[in-house]
Amino acid sequence: EYGACEMLVRDFARRDDRYLILFTKSANTDFLASLPHNGHTMMLWTLSTHTASRRYEDKTGTMEERIEAARRLQEAGYTIRFKLKPIIPHLGWREETTQMFETLYSRVKPDNLSMEMVFVDSVAELDETMGKDTLEPAFVAAAEQAEAERGACWQHAVDGEKPFPFAVKEEVYRHVIAESRRLSPETPITLCAETQRMWETLADL
Repeated sequence: EYGACEMLVRDFARRDDRYLILFTKSANTDFLASLPHNGHTMMLWTLSTHTASRRYEDKTGTMEERIEAARRLQEAGYTIRFKLKPIIPHLGWREETTQMFETLYSRVKPDNLSMEMVFVDSVAELDETMGKDTLEPAFVAAAEQAEAERGACWQHAVDGEKPFPFAVKEEVYRHVIAESRRLSPETPITLCAETQRMWETLADL
């Protein structure tokens, strides 16, 4: 709208050893297609399931719209990356994760895929912002139990457990990795803002 993205893309296109990453949830990116980026701008979308993109990310592109926007810019020569951020374990998240990957990998070949579980300071905040009744009950129960054991203040959490405990996060990550690898074995996968313990636990994947 203000020309900043165009200015940056053109500037980095002239720099031999510098690269720009534009990070967005928007699908309003077609204006970038005609810019002379010279391969020096990477486009990175946060990506969530269809339900999460509508229920929790109002006024952004839907899951499908973001993937289609990425497809168009990949055709224009941009390097494309995705972050599953945040992963929200809403009811039906497993099935929708599969649908998301089926849509993604049928249209785009991403440079890599990163992921981060949703985090908030407490179960009360989780309920206030998302509604506990919209989330997987077993995961909510695990968060409530973990919070009761350590106290409501998230500073007492270990291994970044805010509010979901380590075992819940590991289960989610393993499922996401398995589905991504099943549909696109060659796509590199990383963690975002995770602990050393989680990296080590998932190192074999």
